[in-house]
Amino acid sequence: MAPNKPPTHTINLSLPPHARYAALATAYAPTLHVLPDLYSEAVSHLALPSSFFHLLGRLLLRRLHSTEQTSELRGISEASGVPMYLLIAYNVFLDLLVGCTSGGAMTHEPRSAAEATMLHFRTLDWSMPALRDLIVQYEFVERQSGEVVARTLGYVGFVGVLTGVRKGLSISLNFRPYRNARGLEGENLMYCWNMVLVLLGWRPSVASVMRGFLLPREAAGEKKQRRRLVKKSEREQGDGEGEEKEGKKSPRFSILLPYTPTDVVNLLPHMRTSVAYLIFCTGTETIILEKDFQSARTLRSSSFISTTNHDVAFESAANPQAAQQHIQSQTNPFLGASM
Repeated sequence: MAPNKPPTHTINLSLPPHARYAALATAYAPTLHVLPDLYSEAVSHLALPSSFFHLLGRLLLRRLHSTEQTSELRGISEASGVPMYLLIAYNVFLDLLVGCTSGGAMTHEPRSAAEATMLHFRTLDWSMPALRDLIVQYEFVERQSGEVVARTLGYVGFVGVLTGVRKGLSISLNFRPYRNARGLEGENLMYCWNMVLVLLGWRPSVASVMRGFLLPREAAGEKKQRRRLVKKSEREQGDGEGEEKEGKKSPRFSILLPYTPTDVVNLLPHMRTSVAYLIFCTGTETIILEKDFQSARTLRSSSFISTTNHDVAFESAANPQAAQQHIQSQTNPFLGASM
């Protein structure tokens, strides 16, 4: 293995969600136990002691919006011994605060209209060295020893998608340091309420939405049924003290195919999400969404395009220094995210 190359782990999607990451979580349990300290660091700039926020987290951070992903985290929690609320916070906070550079560049002139010529590039800038030891590459398969259907680069214990690729599409998620609405504007208040709902698991994080562009999705109409049956299944497994019960099988649900590149421009801009820069590359074109709460500015290129820590509109600002000051004033210091 090359120096500093992230280890690769296979995730079998045919397994019950709570079992998919169990072996990996067991192996990384000592490293995952840095999460309490990271959580304390994340809330250290707030007025109250960190012990208060740990208690608040235990009470409120109970699940993600997706029942499938919540079950995956429960399996990680059981295997590693890390409390569930820390894993929920880990997944939601990273969603809000990743700071990176992404884009696409044409590598050669196309010989045909369908030939892939775009290279999707990406840096992952983060000011918490402890997370370095948790970086891994996931390879997803739909059956044991099956063909890899998608790959992602992320952190052990994080089940959303920050960076990933499947056939015909690669994606990355960047931090956007500001939003269009300001102060007490109605949309700004709605955005803040949306963030509360994301924290409570009543709406999906943007990283969970991005996962839907790489991996199969559960049918929306079955989510409540899935929650009920998964909880029942997990209770029965607990009652059996780890022993398999004959005739007991994990509940099965119909699934939807991942979102398509067409959905990037037709559907995603209108979804309610955290503000972010969302980058998609089809091989022939790179699309960047300057995503706001319920809208997005769409940028496209078949030659070269990139995004760092500001909207394109600021590049043509009459006073670049003032624009940079605006960016810095809007940057969220929470968790020490860097751009």
